[in-house]
Amino acid sequence: MPNWNGRKPASRRNSMAINGSAPGGRLSLRQVFAAPLAIAIVSIIGLVSALVGDDIWDVLSWLTLAVPVAVILWYWLRRPT
Repeated sequence: MPNWNGRKPASRRNSMAINGSAPGGRLSLRQVFAAPLAIAIVSIIGLVSALVGDDIWDVLSWLTLAVPVAVILWYWLRRPT
């Protein structure tokens, strides 16, 4: 049976896109919000640890607050030219 665009659907094995999205290019809510939620949780841990104490807490806060910056740099440096 042809799709809405008149083409036959791909086999079930090849129906997933390279990035893991559904065949129509639609992403589930979990796929859309998983990475931002993880970054937000790590950032909250970093902010709370900065308020809680000194020494090891400072190290934990610096490491966790560096994660969003590292992610931004990673994707910024990987962008196509």
